[in-house]
Amino acid sequence: MSAFVSAAGGLQLALITPWAVLLLFTLPRLRTPAVYLLPIAPLPALVLAFCGSAEAVVWRPESLPGIGFVLDATAGAFLLPAALIWSLAGAFVLAWFGQRPNPGFAALWCLSLGGSLGLVLADGVLAFYVALGVMTFAAYGLIVYSRDTAARQAGYRYFLMMSVGELCLLTAVALLAARSAPGEFLAFEAVLAGAPTVPLVLFGIGFGLKLGVVGLHSWLPRAHSVAPVPASAVLSGVMIKAGALGWWRVVEPGLGNMPSWGMTLVVLGVIGTFYGALRAMFSARAKTVLAWSSVSQMGLIVVVAGLALSEPAAVASAWTATTVFVLHHGLVKAGLFLGVGVFMRTGQRTLVWVLLACLALALAGAPFTGGLLAKTALGLAATPTAYAEWMPAMLYLSSVVTMLAMLRFLAVVRQERAVGTQFGGWWLLGTWCGAVVLALALPWRWFAGEPLVADSVGLSAVWGASWPLLLALLVASAWRWLPVTGLGGWGRPLPCLEQASVQRLWQVGALCLTRLERGLHRWPIIGHSLLVLALVLLFVLGQSAVGSKWPPF
Repeated sequence: MSAFVSAAGGLQLALITPWAVLLLFTLPRLRTPAVYLLPIAPLPALVLAFCGSAEAVVWRPESLPGIGFVLDATAGAFLLPAALIWSLAGAFVLAWFGQRPNPGFAALWCLSLGGSLGLVLADGVLAFYVALGVMTFAAYGLIVYSRDTAARQAGYRYFLMMSVGELCLLTAVALLAARSAPGEFLAFEAVLAGAPTVPLVLFGIGFGLKLGVVGLHSWLPRAHSVAPVPASAVLSGVMIKAGALGWWRVVEPGLGNMPSWGMTLVVLGVIGTFYGALRAMFSARAKTVLAWSSVSQMGLIVVVAGLALSEPAAVASAWTATTVFVLHHGLVKAGLFLGVGVFMRTGQRTLVWVLLACLALALAGAPFTGGLLAKTALGLAATPTAYAEWMPAMLYLSSVVTMLAMLRFLAVVRQERAVGTQFGGWWLLGTWCGAVVLALALPWRWFAGEPLVADSVGLSAVWGASWPLLLALLVASAWRWLPVTGLGGWGRPLPCLEQASVQRLWQVGALCLTRLERGLHRWPIIGHSLLVLALVLLFVLGQSAVGSKWPPF
């Protein structure tokens, strides 16, 4: 009983701490000292994730009707990487901005942190929606912090596309409220009650925008590449996972019994996996490569979500795969983004590049890394499904393209301009080295008791993880000689490949990808989407106001 009470108190403390730190920024004399609390604000949540109760702990504040929070197995799996990355990135903020970090940026940071932890621990649709909105629009301030032209353009696109997502979610919540009794708590299970097609589609679009699903991803590479390095780390390592958590929450009662939805997600996930990796290989800046690789890796999470909906026997292993992916990708991608900043700010460029290579190998699924655990878990989830025959081939090929994208990253990061050793250079390096160790070791420690660990250390598993990376190295060895400056420019072309047809082939491929990307996200499409969703929302609210029974499903 005492453990349960302490867990309940820990839940409240984890939720309240970021807002308490935020309140300090309202006091002029405390603004500067409050900045130094950024690494501490997520620590109660981190302790809660490590020491939480085995039973679900629920807190529903009496002053906030309809709002509830819970610490259960689902929340715990997302809370650990979220709190850990927020704490590491918060420590990074102190050194990144010098001796006097900007209090405005720090306040937005706390606001984003509060929303992030709130949505992870949300119990019910309304709490999740409110917390997600807080995090989403506070993150806009982090993205446009530099206020240059690129940041403003990226922020503009982010704001409009997130507005579409928020309006989708608001309309879905309104539909649920309209068909519920007055004052009824909107649990996640209510989404699939009755005929859920329209709310589920709206939730899918809203969460897909947050996750960066292919076709809804245009904001992601732009925002991540222009944001300050610490903000990029939490954007890619934590915030985009909100879409995966929200989708899992709303479809959890129907897992294994929605094969048509599952097939749709598997197809979208596979397309996103390879499209994101290809765009990463065509990118010229280190952070842009990492942003596009996030689109690719989120494609794998979408595949896992599709597997969970397709077959009841795959639900447990799909959940394990989801938790492995969330922990592994969050830590590795945060480490890569932070590593770009360390590479620019410290004099230890060779050491930093070697550690970046270790993280890149982990992302590609090298032996004895969290990436191999994640892909092994995905393969186990696919075994009882209709996708079992071709899923291993897809995973092998995804390792090849991910490794090629990471080789591209390791090549272009060396071109990043060094700004010399500034305040906190060694603090940056030390904090980041700790993050690298956690990214490489924690997934193996955290899932030590899972069967997938034994499946990941056998000789066949090690060879299966090794040969795609070796193949990628062979391809890159030839690719670096191709006479295409935009793709690599890594060396002198071989005489046998000095042909205009080869150069034209790559240039046409790059042009086609660029035109496809622009066509998917033209401003009229976004504007029309906002208009249609606004009309639907107004209709639902109007029908509810006059007492009509709507929606009729």
